[in-house]
Amino acid sequence: MEVGLVDWTGGFLTGERFGGGVDVSGTALGWKQTWLLEAVPEAAGPGAGPPRWWACLRGPGGRPLVAEAGGAVRTSPLPGEGTLFVVEAHASGAWSLCEAGEGEGGGGGGRFLESDGEDVFCVACPPSPRGLWLPRLAAPALACLFHPPRGRYARADPELCRVWVDADEPEGPQCGFLVRRARGGACVHLEACRRRFVSREGRLASQPSSKTALLLRLRPGGWAALSDQRGRPLFPQGPRGLLRPADPDDAVGEGGEEQEWFQVQRLPPRVALRSPAAARFLSVLQGGDVYAGSRNATPLGSFLLEADLDGETLRLRGPHQKYLAQRGSGAVRADGEARDPATLFRALWLCGTVFLRAADGRFLGTGPRGRVRATAAEPGPREEFWLRLADRPFVVLRGARGFVGSRGPPSPPSSPPKRGLLLPPLRGDLLEPDVVELLPCARGVYHLRSRGKGFWGLGAEGALFCGGRAALNFCLELRGPHRLALLAPNGLYVRGDHRGALCADAHDPHQCLWEF
Repeated sequence: MEVGLVDWTGGFLTGERFGGGVDVSGTALGWKQTWLLEAVPEAAGPGAGPPRWWACLRGPGGRPLVAEAGGAVRTSPLPGEGTLFVVEAHASGAWSLCEAGEGEGGGGGGRFLESDGEDVFCVACPPSPRGLWLPRLAAPALACLFHPPRGRYARADPELCRVWVDADEPEGPQCGFLVRRARGGACVHLEACRRRFVSREGRLASQPSSKTALLLRLRPGGWAALSDQRGRPLFPQGPRGLLRPADPDDAVGEGGEEQEWFQVQRLPPRVALRSPAAARFLSVLQGGDVYAGSRNATPLGSFLLEADLDGETLRLRGPHQKYLAQRGSGAVRADGEARDPATLFRALWLCGTVFLRAADGRFLGTGPRGRVRATAAEPGPREEFWLRLADRPFVVLRGARGFVGSRGPPSPPSSPPKRGLLLPPLRGDLLEPDVVELLPCARGVYHLRSRGKGFWGLGAEGALFCGGRAALNFCLELRGPHRLALLAPNGLYVRGDHRGALCADAHDPHQCLWEF
């Protein structure tokens, strides 16, 4: 879980990547103010107080937060040197962070993390109001909301303008929500599919407004609760789990306060594979056979892509929770389990085309009747596949220094750029991202368009800009968990330079991955 921490003066806890300094000089939630919270819940007995977690904080560059014996606070270049804190979530939504140790009651060492408005230190005991930190969710990526009491995921219904908590699996764009910070940062807008927004009235609205501005309370471990600005929590109600706020006279229901809490998870990428040789999409038939036989992408041809950290190896989980696996005589079936080595495939990317190599070195391909097998020693036309993201019409991209977007204002779509007017360059160091719309085309390529600003374009020396009228071909290569590389029309990969500008001049995709 990635968060920003706001102190009592409104400053963000800020870590320097070089030098290890820590202060509250940040005025906005940027990459220096983003902290990875690695938390484990503390066992609670009967009559326990507010929930607490054991946690370590990692700042820019993965540097852990360290509280020294004298009270000074810094970040360390050593990954295992971080201080363990006991994080307590209060009813107000604020957190307190106490150094873990042999303190009274076994809760902590007695020293709380606090600030004086400029510097950060760890000396206070007992805690003071200066030791309260308000968490802000850092990454506005596509997320899914899981409700543990019901065991279901939230799902937007744009036809009825409702949100139901009734999905068994987070499948399709209906289960993806984009968390966007409202002006001022205290509230968020929750954007669902088709550019609809969750409102405090229990309906989907067409535009963000004061009715869609929701308060977001966070707990360590990826837990979040939504409420309107009067403090009424939004939670699933009724047999289908309609998400709406509680009436003033209604109780939260069985389970008490826990009914309000959702677990925020990354929306796992689902893909569809098309064989250009067969001119069909892959799908799983009854019994687990895999064929390229569908003219259009269908739910039976939607595969959950699980990529390993190496960025080259992946697994594909079919619609019946079974993985594609290589079997005897080169047969490929959707009957594998997660730990089965036969479910591992190595992805080789080539200009929008992906080749999948099985564990024995043979490549997946389609036969004359569309049957998928892994028998080819060398890849050919029948081993080509075009991969398409099946569950999201847009992405939000983040690099090491911030989000991808442009600082230029949106331009009316009907007005072409004036002659001689410079179009806004794309950057990878912004505090707020552009929503990048994905327009799939033939041969596995995409047209990229920043919402409200126009298509991505390619200028001199590989510089990227947005606002162009002509659509160019980009290739998306999925290379790791929620990581992708962008191949530009000039055959080079998109990266962010030392000034933050985006340019397509890289040859190694592993050095220019973007989180989505």
